[in-house]
Amino acid sequence: MILLLVFCCSIVTGTEIKVVESHSQVGHGQGFRLNTASRLKASRDPGPLCGHPLLGQIVGKCYQLEVGDYRYRVCPFHNVTQHEVALKWNSYNGILGIWSHWNYTTDLVSMTTGHYTDGDSCTRDNIPISRVVTLQHVCGASPTRLISVTEPQTCLYTITLSSPLFCHGVFFDVYNSLPDQGIRERWETDHGGRQKLLEELGCLSTAPRFNSLEECAEKWSGLEGRVKEGETCRVELEGVRDQLDKLKEVLTDNGFILPKN
Repeated sequence: MILLLVFCCSIVTGTEIKVVESHSQVGHGQGFRLNTASRLKASRDPGPLCGHPLLGQIVGKCYQLEVGDYRYRVCPFHNVTQHEVALKWNSYNGILGIWSHWNYTTDLVSMTTGHYTDGDSCTRDNIPISRVVTLQHVCGASPTRLISVTEPQTCLYTITLSSPLFCHGVFFDVYNSLPDQGIRERWETDHGGRQKLLEELGCLSTAPRFNSLEECAEKWSGLEGRVKEGETCRVELEGVRDQLDKLKEVLTDNGFILPKN
């Protein structure tokens, strides 16, 4: 079972989407150059890498793949965008997600998939959501390239990036991603404090975990009702509001756009 553990990141309005021209691949590795006048604007900066330093080899590079009428571009640890290649007056060019965090194994020993959130808004089952991407990292021969894009649910995408970098498990080992020896020693000697340590490093939040989004949404709705109806005293109210903020974080991380108070 993989838990969703959310990285903390600051919200910055009007952040320019990263456009990289130094390295790319279309299909079998053909190069491309993006017109910088068409750059998109993101709602926030990417989250921290919080990974092995050698993963920096693919930071600042972008990889793309055409599927049907769309070109998907992944700039690892920055953003994911989608561009409609069909000649239409209203062709879609938008943001599918901005780098947010790693997903971890339950024991916090390894990173697994990458999570890109806060993409362009869309509608699923008459509910407004923001687009979200899960990026899978698989071992493959050089060069690094995108090998698949799917949309298992409306506006929730799964994209697979293949690279020889990902053939080495050390790159996904949390211990080897820690910034210095002192922190590694804390990691080794205090197993019960590992989550707290990652929180101190700014890699994790204290957002609660649920078996399903429905369970999270149900609890959020109940707490919201308690706040609005004034059923709690001031001390308890502060605690309820704190829980509410954490639950909102879980829902937002999965693409749900919550109403503003």
